Amino acid sequence: MKENEFNDMMDGVARAEADAQFRLAVLYTYGDGVPENYEKAVELYTKAASQGHVEAQYNLGICYHYGYGAEVDLKAAFELYKTSASQGYAKGKSLVGLFYYQGLHVQQNYAEAVKWFLEAEEQGDMAAEYWLGVCCAKGHGVLQDEEEAMKRYRKSAAQGYPYAKKALEDMLNNRSRSGGGEPN
Repeated sequence: MKENEFNDMMDGVARAEADAQFRLAVLYTYGDGVPENYEKAVELYTKAASQGHVEAQYNLGICYHYGYGAEVDLKAAFELYKTSASQGYAKGKSLVGLFYYQGLHVQQNYAEAVKWFLEAEEQGDMAAEYWLGVCCAKGHGVLQDEEEAMKRYRKSAAQGYPYAKKALEDMLNNRSRSGGGEPN
């Protein structure tokens, strides 16, 4: 980041502009041009999130989910993901789905997970596409359908999602061991 861009961002932070707070929080999260400082990132994400900044809400959820700069708080993480999802943020929708799929803080509910994954997938979220593949492969919230699972894994893998690549490899290896081969 150029010095004048950084100075403009710092001016925005001083004026309590949500986007500037978010951008500085990201720099602190990754130690990009500033010392890595998760606590400072959480402070800035909180300020931006309170102003309705959707990516700050999501990133603050990540901090609470995994304990980056804050104590792990799955309730807070879920609420922040859901808030970002309600504003249309695909990654938030995908993680709300994951919480329902895994039963994190909420009652496990595969049908509800699939609903959220589908909403995120419609916006091109590759993680949601992968999780829909998992649901299809296992029959969680949908009818079990190995062909649909492979289709979902392929689409997610084509977008670079590593878990989808691995799941696709595993499915193909299992098919070749059982003599099924790859479908046409």
